[in-house]
Amino acid sequence: MAATHPFFARFFPGERDDAYLAYHRLLSERMPVQGRILDLGCGDHQMLARYRTEEREVWGTDLHRHPRLTDAEWFRQLTPAGEIPFADNCFDVVASSWVLEHVREPKVFLAEVRRVLRPGGTFVALTINGWHYMTWVRRLIGWLPHRVAQRLVYRLYHRPDEDTFPTCYRLNTVSQVERASEAAGLEMTSLCRVANQGYFAFSRPLWHLAVTADGCLDRVNSALGRIYFIAILRKSSDATAVVRPAISKVA
Repeated sequence: MAATHPFFARFFPGERDDAYLAYHRLLSERMPVQGRILDLGCGDHQMLARYRTEEREVWGTDLHRHPRLTDAEWFRQLTPAGEIPFADNCFDVVASSWVLEHVREPKVFLAEVRRVLRPGGTFVALTINGWHYMTWVRRLIGWLPHRVAQRLVYRLYHRPDEDTFPTCYRLNTVSQVERASEAAGLEMTSLCRVANQGYFAFSRPLWHLAVTADGCLDRVNSALGRIYFIAILRKSSDATAVVRPAISKVA
């Protein structure tokens, strides 16, 4: 585990500039010993593989079958309309990373999450913060033809085309999440903001400038100085439950 850079620590003392560490910490705290987990928007399906045990199932779903998909027997593809291909009240935890920024219909999306969560179940989502200035930079890039945007992202970050998707930013502020959650019948129970300047890792001077800017903005409002947030949503334990059906693994 890499140590926190001293320059970052000057502006964000006692914190780590690693959103994944925070994401997995919050997930781990909510993992049942026995139950079912869904990685919604799983990509290559490796992110949550560490949590699979003999007593804990970890499933994945996405709009497309990733060319480097792992554990295919634990994967099911979303319908073209974005419907989750599992029964009601099926999962103890639904998790997603870098998905909310791509959601076109927030209320519909969260209604599907609620449907597959068991009563008392939790949704953990890591996403980019819609109020951070880098989101606006990415919005400008989004005006480019998608193929051009993919090439730019690959050149700067070496991210493959199959991992780069059009963004909508309709579920990327706290108020957006709260409104859509309430409409879908979920409650936002906690929020964790994370500072990170990795998007400027290709240039050390720009990285230092971004750390300084984010540190100053964070003192004004954390919604401005921290690029990522992790939202925790909960389905009421009073929701009508049904017996969780068995899920058949298919290759």
